[in-house]
Amino acid sequence: MPRLPAAPVGGTRRVVTGVEVSYKRSPFCLVHWEGRDVYARNCNDRRIFRLGERSLDILRLASEWTPVPELASALEAQESKVQRAADRLVEMGLVVTDPPGAGNDGRDGPGAASWDLIDLALQRKSARGGFDPDSPPVGPPPPALKSTPGPAIGLERADLDAGLSFQAVLEARRSVRTYADEPLALGELGRFLYHAARVTRRPRAPGWGALTHRPSPSAGSCHPLEIYPVCNAVAGLEPGAYHYDPGEHTLRLVRPADAWQEEITRHARASTGNACNRDPAVILVVSAVFQRTMWKYQNISLALILKDVGALYQTMYLVATALGLAPCALGGWLEEENARWLGLDPLAESQVGGFLLGYPDHR
Repeated sequence: MPRLPAAPVGGTRRVVTGVEVSYKRSPFCLVHWEGRDVYARNCNDRRIFRLGERSLDILRLASEWTPVPELASALEAQESKVQRAADRLVEMGLVVTDPPGAGNDGRDGPGAASWDLIDLALQRKSARGGFDPDSPPVGPPPPALKSTPGPAIGLERADLDAGLSFQAVLEARRSVRTYADEPLALGELGRFLYHAARVTRRPRAPGWGALTHRPSPSAGSCHPLEIYPVCNAVAGLEPGAYHYDPGEHTLRLVRPADAWQEEITRHARASTGNACNRDPAVILVVSAVFQRTMWKYQNISLALILKDVGALYQTMYLVATALGLAPCALGGWLEEENARWLGLDPLAESQVGGFLLGYPDHR
């Protein structure tokens, strides 16, 4: 378990001792086990603490406001020892007092009730990004590209010449959720992937493994994102899930269409608020090979990967708009189920994005 430097929240805490003070577990307290050791953090802070048995017992008992004498009686321990342990938990930000001690204990303010604990912890720990020279990567870097077995389907590489200015594309970009009743041409899918996601360059960076440049940016040029076009109606392609190889600009069939593809399509339509007039021609499942980013950036990796998804979304929107296609990014999906359906280990590679594509309905 890496130790993070202390990041005070609101200054040094002072606790008024005595029987009139009650203690309660902080609403931001999060506890987890690693083997026999127990760790805790206030999710509104960056610090992590290993807890002893007495501290853990106090956290368990302090689900409601409880004075030290009651804690000591329940623990069958000396009040002075329980007092010191409780005050230390306050300093850690794991327990709050009534009346409050000095500093902000996280109970007040309009934003306090809005946060999920995991989201808040991610926000706090990922704000100070960048490579940590004191904790260099371990082991060899992971491959920059993945290989999928099976015959390759070549895709079109035509230049993007839509006759629109960049300003016009930016201003026309929007989510479109109604589709024409015709299959998407394989050539159009190829042009879209070529300009939105192909490998454009392979820079050399000794010590950092194989890196790639693509139309959208990625932290450290790691590019952890993979694209699996789930094709419902693409002229020249059998329905099914394919893997896009951005290095070779080809598709390979991962699995033919089945009942779960119908479920993916149903869920994708539900994620748009059921605004789709018909099934999209293609659902682009965007996954992340987590180790590509985690190898270098470690515990801030997920935040960086999600930023990469946002950059890819915008690139996809602009390319689709320039090509006259109907794009729509999704905010929810069946992440673990879809990963397993694609034959992936969800802890190694799992879905982090979804994107719908087809021809717009101009009626």
